[in-house]
Amino acid sequence: MKHKMWSLKVLLRYIILQLPVLILLIVLYIVSKNYESVPSLLILIFLLLWLAKDIILYPFVWKAYIPRDIKESVSMLGKKGRALTNIDPTGSVEVRGEIWNARAVQESNSIREHETIRVVEVQGLTLMVEPWRK
Repeated sequence: MKHKMWSLKVLLRYIILQLPVLILLIVLYIVSKNYESVPSLLILIFLLLWLAKDIILYPFVWKAYIPRDIKESVSMLGKKGRALTNIDPTGSVEVRGEIWNARAVQESNSIREHETIRVVEVQGLTLMVEPWRK
């Protein structure tokens, strides 16, 4: 599913997650009007700078606010990767840019470092892998 930077769902998630700090700053602004120790103008300027920061950062962080299907983000089955160490019967692999603990499906299958692998099962934080076959 393709998402756009300015889609309503993504923008609302971003705004909702920014609200707690903005509410706190607004409350500080209101409370500071009753006290002379902190100038209200200073807090108002800080509030405006904070809002500007959120607006400026949004184009850089919007992808992190895309709601993802859990199955899509967790499923590693069938994914191609690379052995970072010899897997005999355990070792480390890189799949989709992440480093995982790995175990060879068949202990008789030793997988060499840098060899291409395929994920056949996920057991907790360990990927069960086998050599990649075309």
